[in-house]
Amino acid sequence: MSNKIFLSWSKPRSKNLAKEVKLFFENLFGTGVNMFISSGMEKGSLVDVGIHESLLESKVCLVCITGESLKSPWLMYESGVVFGAGGIIIPILFEKIPDWHSWIDKPLVRYVPVQYDKGKEDFLKLIHTIEKQLRIKALNFDRNWDSFSERASQVLLENQSIPLECKHLVDKLKNQNDNYFTPDSPEIKEGQVVFHRGFHSDPLYKILTDNIKEEGGKYFWYYGRKGSKILKRQYLGFFEYISEVEKLGGMGVDFRCLLVMPNSMGAKKADRGQERKFNLGLQESIEYALHLKNLGLTPSKYFRLYENVRDCLIVRSDNSLLSSGPVYDTKGVLNYFTERPFYVFSTLKSKTTSENKGYHLVKEFEKVWKNSVPLTNDLFYELYEEKVFYP
Repeated sequence: MSNKIFLSWSKPRSKNLAKEVKLFFENLFGTGVNMFISSGMEKGSLVDVGIHESLLESKVCLVCITGESLKSPWLMYESGVVFGAGGIIIPILFEKIPDWHSWIDKPLVRYVPVQYDKGKEDFLKLIHTIEKQLRIKALNFDRNWDSFSERASQVLLENQSIPLECKHLVDKLKNQNDNYFTPDSPEIKEGQVVFHRGFHSDPLYKILTDNIKEEGGKYFWYYGRKGSKILKRQYLGFFEYISEVEKLGGMGVDFRCLLVMPNSMGAKKADRGQERKFNLGLQESIEYALHLKNLGLTPSKYFRLYENVRDCLIVRSDNSLLSSGPVYDTKGVLNYFTERPFYVFSTLKSKTTSENKGYHLVKEFEKVWKNSVPLTNDLFYELYEEKVFYP
């Protein structure tokens, strides 16, 4: 086995930090190490095959971890292959990770991490481990450390005003293929991110649902009117995923959907003066929600009907919360949410500021949820004579 060191990364900042680690080690060890990072592969190569071969050949796997890359299945896979082939795994925590020692969410906790915030002393221990493992000697550590730490800190400062738990989702919105949410977005302010268009749109909901499926997200909450954006066949795969995860046991996905109660004050305020059209759309969504029992889902667990007048639309995707307030015309008729600007907040309670909008919106959602009525077949037939859309 050669002196190959595999650099494992996931998400843009993790990748940029892996590049800095690669340069740092090459400056320290010269030709004594063979640093492998997937972004360095030649165009046209069979990426999966090349990565797997390098994993099997590596004596060491350095896992570059940031808050948004922590739960990446790719990191788990790469470190698992190297460990299985007899190599050692060393996580590098470039940011403080709350509750790092939680086994449920962080399988990499079994390995002793190097912590960037502890400075060069922790990295010096890493270098000594590499020297011992590969039987090589590092040169000019102090000088190379200063250069490395300056560049790594610069990478970490990028987008620092975006809440850590929102960065991955914000990056997805920024990098959406046809620039649907840009070019004038996002506007980044401390503790919140503003996108100037695209709320309640199909591209947005695709990203939000994919965020749950691809990243193993645990929360998807929706506080809407009639749920027409999420309760349609286009997202059947999303509900199939929720069903499959639930069958595996454990926490699964905490999915909650609030729909307005037909003929309530909330419905009358939300129908935009198109009562018949609105009521038909609402009935179709309610029938679709009940129809999901065919996937093994219990509608009363996931869907509730509220009667209050809603003062904002809320969508929670894991620990990011998106919100847009209602806008009424001069006659008091609700305008469409679609294409409106929206905010992205963290749902976590801040320890440093009382301006904790996302956390307060979570509490508002929970209050409405508690006071709403679970959706059942019996409730449906109290509201409607028969099923029309999904008999």
